[in-house]
Amino acid sequence: MYIALLVRGRDRPGLLRDVAQRIAGLGGNIVFALSYAEEGRASSLFIVDFPSEPWGAEEVLLRVDGVEEVDVERGEKAYSLYAEFLARYPAMTTELVRLLDPADFLEVLIRLAPDKRAPVYMLMPPDYLARLLLRAPPELTEEACRVLPSEKLAEAASTLPPDDAVDLLQSMPPHARRAVLSRLPGGLWRR
Repeated sequence: MYIALLVRGRDRPGLLRDVAQRIAGLGGNIVFALSYAEEGRASSLFIVDFPSEPWGAEEVLLRVDGVEEVDVERGEKAYSLYAEFLARYPAMTTELVRLLDPADFLEVLIRLAPDKRAPVYMLMPPDYLARLLLRAPPELTEEACRVLPSEKLAEAASTLPPDDAVDLLQSMPPHARRAVLSRLPGGLWRR
């Protein structure tokens, strides 16, 4: 089970190492970690695969020198933590697409400010982007069509089975649909 851990506190040498050792001591396998420090304060997001519920994780991590706050979240509650870090570090997209189903990633996107979503769309692999857009509410599909080049959208649509590709194309605004149709591989579906 994947658990998101957000650890904040006073930045110091060895803090990340000490937190990682405690996570391992709880039986967790860190599958993703991202940290930053500002003005002597450290924030670290860990996505950890635990074999079972990590009872007591918060208390164990709060005993690490310098750690002042620990949030242990799973499922929907983790989406806000992912969004917070994704807003700062869009490159994190490449890791999150490995760990989250497109429906879950969509929940993270909804929590991001619109101006922070454009680079995230750009970093998604075409097949993942297509599966995400199939589930997206109309306003996010329209937004993606505004910020992404039609070539990227066409590449995404071409990864889908024909019925799903048609559904995706029908969800696009007319101007985007025409542009994507004209760029599909091999001239398919051109008028």
